[in-house]
Amino acid sequence: MAMVRQLHSISALAVELSHDRRTIAKALNRIPPDGIRVGGHPGWYLQTAARALERQGSGKLLSGAVRDEGGIVKSFLDRTRRRRQRSNDPGVIFDVDQLTQAFGPDRETTLIWLKAGLPYWKEGDWETGDGFQFVAHWVLDWLTLALIAADAGGEQVCAAKLRLPGVHE
Repeated sequence: MAMVRQLHSISALAVELSHDRRTIAKALNRIPPDGIRVGGHPGWYLQTAARALERQGSGKLLSGAVRDEGGIVKSFLDRTRRRRQRSNDPGVIFDVDQLTQAFGPDRETTLIWLKAGLPYWKEGDWETGDGFQFVAHWVLDWLTLALIAADAGGEQVCAAKLRLPGVHE
């Protein structure tokens, strides 16, 4: 049987990484989930949590090991290799309501993201969002890049106006 990376809850990450649950939650506060676990709950990979802890200064584990595997840019490169193999299969597709349920606090926020450049698979109504289809990993990439750009550029006010996850005015 092939080994598959698993998504973990904050509580499970606390156990696996030997940290307090609040420490894990704080480290992941501005990190979009890597995916949605069974039951519709957000989940993160161990590697994502370890990097978040390291950035926060709580990551005394893994020091250079995580960095050597590459970051988001390497993830994009790996994805291009996989896309060549299955170019007609976009992966998991969400409509606007599913996207809102998985990533956004409300439909209005999802529409703000859409108008701010969130990539989509199929175009729909720009006022209501009906008919739009979104590729799940494109949404994760966009949210991740938007959060990284906002953090690196000190643009928390703009990020809050875009209602990016974990950013407050």
